[in-house]
Amino acid sequence: MSDDPVLKECPFCGCTNTKFKLACPPFMLKKWRGRYIFAGCPECGVTTPLIFADNKTGSPILNAAGEKLAKAKAAKIWNRRTDDV
Repeated sequence: MSDDPVLKECPFCGCTNTKFKLACPPFMLKKWRGRYIFAGCPECGVTTPLIFADNKTGSPILNAAGEKLAKAKAAKIWNRRTDDV
């Protein structure tokens, strides 16, 4: 069982198969290289901005903690709806 945050359905197409994805953009400047997390919809392609997860420290504990925080931030952004205010 995963302890990832729960993602709401897609606000654009209603897809319930929203997921977290890991990105390692090669185009980033050297000082910003690392791993990034975002949440998105596989049906219509809408995503959150990239959230910094870690910079490949070599420490599995630090990498896991960074990934967990990034997923929480991405979920907060993804799950925000205008009718929630």
